[in-house]
Amino acid sequence: MKLQAGIELEYKGYSGFIVRKIQNPVTGILFAILLFPFVGFSQIKGTIQASSPEEIIAVQTFNAALLNKLILKEINNYRQGKLIDTVENNLVLRATAKDLIKFEKEKPNLKKKKTKTQDILPKALVQNGGSGFGFDITQKKQTRSATGTFTYQEFASDLVLSWAIRSNTEKLLLDPQFVFVGISTELSDNGRQVFTSTVFGSYLSENKGIAFLSELPIQLPKQNCKLKPYDAKECRRVDRMAGDFPELYAGLKSKDGEFFIEHNNARKIKPLLQEKNSGIFVDIVFPEQYLTHEFNLIDYTKVHRGVMSKAIAGPKVLKKNKLRKTAPKQLRTSLGKIPSLPSQNYELNLVLVQNDRVCASIPPSFLVECTGNYVKPLSILADTVTINSEFDYYPNPDSTLLSFRIPFDKKKFTYKAEDIEPFLKLLNEPDFIVYEIKISAYSSIEGNMDENNMLQKKRAESIVEALKSRQKESIISEIDTKPCWEPFQKDVQTTKHNVLASMSMEEAQEYIRKYDLNKELEPILRNHRYAQIDIRVTYDISGDKEQSFVLRQFHKALADKNLPLALSIQKYMMKSVLDGKFPLAMVKKQQIPWDKPFAGLLMNNLYMSIIAEGSEFERFQGQIDELHKLDPKNEYILFNNVLMKVLNNPVDEKNIDDMQKQIQSLYYKTFTKETVDVLNMKFQFKVIQASDSIQNGSRLKAAAIERIKEIVDIRDETPENILRLAEVFMNEKDYVFALELLDALIVKNNFNEQIAFSWLSLCSFFPDRMLTRQFAKVLTAAYELNPNRACLLFDGKHFSYRVFENPDVKKLYFEKCKKQMISNN
Repeated sequence: MKLQAGIELEYKGYSGFIVRKIQNPVTGILFAILLFPFVGFSQIKGTIQASSPEEIIAVQTFNAALLNKLILKEINNYRQGKLIDTVENNLVLRATAKDLIKFEKEKPNLKKKKTKTQDILPKALVQNGGSGFGFDITQKKQTRSATGTFTYQEFASDLVLSWAIRSNTEKLLLDPQFVFVGISTELSDNGRQVFTSTVFGSYLSENKGIAFLSELPIQLPKQNCKLKPYDAKECRRVDRMAGDFPELYAGLKSKDGEFFIEHNNARKIKPLLQEKNSGIFVDIVFPEQYLTHEFNLIDYTKVHRGVMSKAIAGPKVLKKNKLRKTAPKQLRTSLGKIPSLPSQNYELNLVLVQNDRVCASIPPSFLVECTGNYVKPLSILADTVTINSEFDYYPNPDSTLLSFRIPFDKKKFTYKAEDIEPFLKLLNEPDFIVYEIKISAYSSIEGNMDENNMLQKKRAESIVEALKSRQKESIISEIDTKPCWEPFQKDVQTTKHNVLASMSMEEAQEYIRKYDLNKELEPILRNHRYAQIDIRVTYDISGDKEQSFVLRQFHKALADKNLPLALSIQKYMMKSVLDGKFPLAMVKKQQIPWDKPFAGLLMNNLYMSIIAEGSEFERFQGQIDELHKLDPKNEYILFNNVLMKVLNNPVDEKNIDDMQKQIQSLYYKTFTKETVDVLNMKFQFKVIQASDSIQNGSRLKAAAIERIKEIVDIRDETPENILRLAEVFMNEKDYVFALELLDALIVKNNFNEQIAFSWLSLCSFFPDRMLTRQFAKVLTAAYELNPNRACLLFDGKHFSYRVFENPDVKKLYFEKCKKQMISNN
């Protein structure tokens, strides 16, 4: 770096400033560096600018171009994240942004300090060669955050984030009609703040055609108009009525040299016309303005495009209403005479004025309807949560000890056949694997020792013989014979002979003989003559044997009133039946008590029957009604009960409100919102279908339409479902929501010819949508799908001429469709 001798070098920093006159460049620089080691070349204002997004914002290295670039990147990242087209730099808007910063910096010295940048924005845009249409975000922002000085990247990210979290500025960030942006930034003198101005604009923000108006092949009359251009604040009421614009335009007529406006519902338009500074007029545009030059031959600084009819004040429109007395709810009034026109080939735009501002210009539109079927799975629900069973059951048999007692008569060692039959039957059960048997033979204590030993032994042998007949004797692991002394001691405790319990067995035997107590003690003694068989088994659940094991476990849980275990086992059976692992007969084998605690299990049993059989569950309303009566508080049975009513009961004015209340109550139960939404949606479609045949059908239908808006989650709907919903809203002339529905498919490029043409037609109702890049992309895709059909949209009966205000659309027309239309003719 070379410095001429005698140059004064000024350095401004956070600690002040130094002015140094340099006699010798080399010596002077060394002296400055030695005296101020923290001052380098990069710190000299205007000499070396920051080049990395990670550098700290500082006065001496401030790089506005870098910051502007990063802000634009952050804006586009946010738009792309919301599936909105990116914006690009525009010289007109950038020059305007610089002017707004200049104004913001000079504002403290102005007399009208309350003036905002929005107030001077239109004029600034026009002075820089634009039309006056644009929106800005101009502000000051600190260069330091709570953690230190921002880097360039941090500043840009934080700035755009601050816009995203405020509704008024986020609206600008995400407006799809904005295709241009102008960004300007300047650092304050003290380096503590950055002035930023970002101006958003559409294709209408430019005004290139004004230079070529002399080439217009028709002569438009000069017109004076005192109305002002669009202003977002002043036009809020009109903006909220955008959904009614198509209906308003449909009422525009021309007859016998006059324009008329007709409307069946005067209440919709009346609020716009009650004030003196409101009104209506007609803007008459001509194809020559759009189709004879590269640029549209229109001065976009004006509030009209072509020839303007006389603007009729709102109160006068209402006063001239010819139906005011005969049909006060309707409107039919003249908008004045049709002015002298340079051509009879023209198009009418209806213009709405509010607060002396032209707030809306409505062109003609057209509609390509779409059709679809709304299909979402709707079925009865199983009750898997009412009973707390937060564990999964799986059949896992452990070894189990089963005990059987076989009684014997006094001094007998043979048994009765019916006493041993349950035991022998058990041995034949294939579900058990028997691997150990213990036999214990007991005698009562009243006999003598030898006799008792003989009885014990004989009783044991009789059991062994029974096992031999079943060929099970090989698994006998132990045979035990003994008098039944301990049980006798326990039982005699509660009698008047309880003294026997404190004696030895021999002493007790002697006492019984001495006092001849055999008969008196027989009720106790008879219970002590038996053989006990203890069998250790493991359940065999291989193959089909698992079914009977699981079913037995289920019934045991029911008997024990262990409802959590019973439900867990039932859920396992449900899955096994539905997977084909268990036969449907498993459902019918479930023996569930008809009692309130078991209502959920009964519902599940019915659910399995219906699903496994593939039956139409609508015909089971009677059974579900009975279950609901059994347990009215069971939420899943309640849901199924409401579902049956929705499917089977006729809709009439009396039961609609009651049914809707029942459905709404389900949102406060344990179900997911999605589950109730499907049922709610089904009911709304049923109300809409029945509305033509019931009293107050129009009101009920309108309410159902509004509920569908609240219910539907566009992100989770299939294209077929979205088409059906769009069809409903098109039929109701709610083109705003119909377009919103199809937007979900368009932004994901998930569309076919039907969807593309329906979407394009809906955009024709909203001129701003025709100005987006997305519109041009879809139109191009529609041309590729069906060139003839796409080009037919430019025949003057479909698209308004204003579609050519989108330069990409105009390019498609001239390069593709115009040639094709000429060749077809």
